[in-house]
Amino acid sequence: MKNNKLLYSSILLILITLLVRWWVEEQFALIERNEKFVEQSIKKQVFKQELDMIPILDSLSLFGNVTLSKTPSTAYPYYIFNNGKLQYWSDFQFVPAYTDVANENRYSFIDKYYGQFIVRKWVVNYKNQSFEVFSLIALYRKYPVSNSYIQSGYNPKIVQNGAFEISPIDSDINGYTIEINGNSVCKIKLEQGYKPSIVRPIFYIDFLLLILQILLFIGLYKFVLDSKRISEVIILIAGWAYFKLALPLLEGTTAFVDINIFDPQYYAGSWFERSFGDLLINTIFILLISFRIEYWVRNKRFLKLFNQQNKSVQSYIIRVVLILFTFWIINYPFF
Repeated sequence: MKNNKLLYSSILLILITLLVRWWVEEQFALIERNEKFVEQSIKKQVFKQELDMIPILDSLSLFGNVTLSKTPSTAYPYYIFNNGKLQYWSDFQFVPAYTDVANENRYSFIDKYYGQFIVRKWVVNYKNQSFEVFSLIALYRKYPVSNSYIQSGYNPKIVQNGAFEISPIDSDINGYTIEINGNSVCKIKLEQGYKPSIVRPIFYIDFLLLILQILLFIGLYKFVLDSKRISEVIILIAGWAYFKLALPLLEGTTAFVDINIFDPQYYAGSWFERSFGDLLINTIFILLISFRIEYWVRNKRFLKLFNQQNKSVQSYIIRVVLILFTFWIINYPFF
């Protein structure tokens, strides 16, 4: 135990990392910081849509139409009106009425039965025609039904669900004013307890915690092997149960991918394989337990062919078969 520096170091680093995580989360939970972050997120989506619209606006100004076969995709829907009449729409889920989006300002806000949007307006002239182009950047999307495929909710690229409210600029709500290129568009109000929008640093800290917990487990496992007081298989089973319970609580498992590997909608095989993350943990620990059982059988020398000194190909084949058979036996009840 005295020489097990890995165990002591990992415990100390985990305590320090937990303290840093608490401090960072407290800083990012400040309402003022999150209000500015939400504003920057809205601007980022608006500017991205403006960039996506350039080829469409060019086509409209040069040819007076949008070529369907060459129309580039955009992150958010857009609608083209001519004299108040709809000429083209990029989204078939809904089409706003002209009176809903018509506004003198380049940037405006609408709150309708289908959601809350930032409306970006362009006026494009072609010969003697004048087109009005409106692009709707979703803040909150409302659906008449809710199921596993479509659900009402805030735009995840802008805000997280929580104690959050969006209102028109002329509302009585005392909120933070969102400005885009000098235009006051809407107000937002974040309540105390709102889930921080700035989550990426927390993801990285949680990912570091994940690595440190693995190192802690390795250090503890090494201690058990050195002391020979407890069967290492028991430690493997305990670690197996711990990681299945603890890892879904760590947001760091999604630090480098946008998919939550513990979300059942991406994979669910059985009550024990509830997600892809569970599948990975189960596979790793069942494989480790299979290796340890094979090692135990080999040390007991149940087969003369299977002793430690035997280096024949036949001996290696028997070991591999035993590991795979043990893996299958343990895994079978869970599928």
